[in-house]
Amino acid sequence: MTTSGTFSPTLQAGIALALVDTDAGVEDGQEITVDVRGRRAACEVVRPPFVAVKTR
Repeated sequence: MTTSGTFSPTLQAGIALALVDTDAGVEDGQEITVDVRGRRAACEVVRPPFVAVKTR
């Protein structure tokens, strides 16, 4: 279930936070299907931050 989401101008794509059942064996980089406002959507599991932090 998605908990929040928005459009990322940096990634030029939608991003979201979701509750994922870790007992199901879901891992980083895996593609899964999630519920987004009652519709199923494909997504890739990644850990935040979604964009690499730039160093100074």
